[in-house]
Amino acid sequence: MLQLTQTSDGQISGVLSAKLLNLAHEYRGTVANAENWIANARAHAQRIPNAKTEYDAIEKQMTSLVARERTASDPVTRSQIAVAVTQADIAGYQVDIQVQQIWDIGIGELGSKLEKDFTGWDGNCSTEQKLRKLGVTDQAIAAWDEACSQVVAERAKFEPIYKQMSEQRAELRSFQVTAQSHRKALANEANHIQ
Repeated sequence: MLQLTQTSDGQISGVLSAKLLNLAHEYRGTVANAENWIANARAHAQRIPNAKTEYDAIEKQMTSLVARERTASDPVTRSQIAVAVTQADIAGYQVDIQVQQIWDIGIGELGSKLEKDFTGWDGNCSTEQKLRKLGVTDQAIAAWDEACSQVVAERAKFEPIYKQMSEQRAELRSFQVTAQSHRKALANEANHIQ
């Protein structure tokens, strides 16, 4: 990300120090975003069992309703139960939407962007000696050294957490697909009993 070049006459542009200060500011922002993302992702990861419990409860309710519908002799009662099964299926889709908004939009998109930012950087902080030789100011060097070491540390922290969260999301997605399939089968059964 950082490219240091001399002007044609060998003089270092004063712009280089400003660019380095801006890049240091940008890196500090990336570190702050990564820290916020980690905290948010961990908080939502703790809620995965709750989402699974909601899916299980909806499926259990639908299974119970279908069993009641099979034994009901009155067509009006069967029809009302079929409607209740459909409503439970809709409740399941609402949970799907909430999970997707949290994981795919809130966590997944930002995490993917951060991961791209971290992997797109070669990790080269450049040496203080090289920066001085190029005429970079002490203030810019200090800001750059601090920001760069923060990014190196944050990347090492972020990458395994991002991998873990991606795996947890994939596992939850698989659970969702299975739950959706079960709900669809139950809704279809309820509609055929009528």
